[in-house]
Amino acid sequence: SANVLPGDSGGPLVNSKGKVIGINTAGSSSGFYGYDRNGSATAQSYAIPIDTALAIAQSIENGQSSLTVHVGKTAYLGIEVVPTGSTSPSEFGPGAPSTAPTAATGIVIAGLVAKSPAGSSALKVGDTITSIDGQSVSTVAALSQYEMKLKVGDKVTIGYSTSSGAGASVTLRLAAGPPQ
Repeated sequence: SANVLPGDSGGPLVNSKGKVIGINTAGSSSGFYGYDRNGSATAQSYAIPIDTALAIAQSIENGQSSLTVHVGKTAYLGIEVVPTGSTSPSEFGPGAPSTAPTAATGIVIAGLVAKSPAGSSALKVGDTITSIDGQSVSTVAALSQYEMKLKVGDKVTIGYSTSSGAGASVTLRLAAGPPQ
């Protein structure tokens, strides 16, 4: 029932005694700045409980990453991907194949960043990533989760199918990517 207004995200949520009990994260309202024409609050608000927020802060201070907290440089492959079957060849970037990838189940490479580990490898736009370090990868989310466990400088082996359907693999050393 707290009156969280637009712009309060990231700020403290306090109880009636002024004690911080959470960190505001999101709110929605149907009126002007969370109030209707009669001055009644119409906002629906969300906050992270203070115990959870303090545990997250402690993890960051200790340099400990998790699935929800990223600390340090980001490991970077340099690929743009889409699930198989979700695009047509015209949606791919330069160097796209003339026909849509069909053979493999996995994640289609829609773009490669120049001078990145993937961009400097044998991988091509239209290839389909099928595994990373021997583990099957069939969704963009699965690839992202696996990448979050990796560190800059780690080597990974990417299993893939070319746009013609041939199977191949390439080993890449991860670079430092943009901050997340």
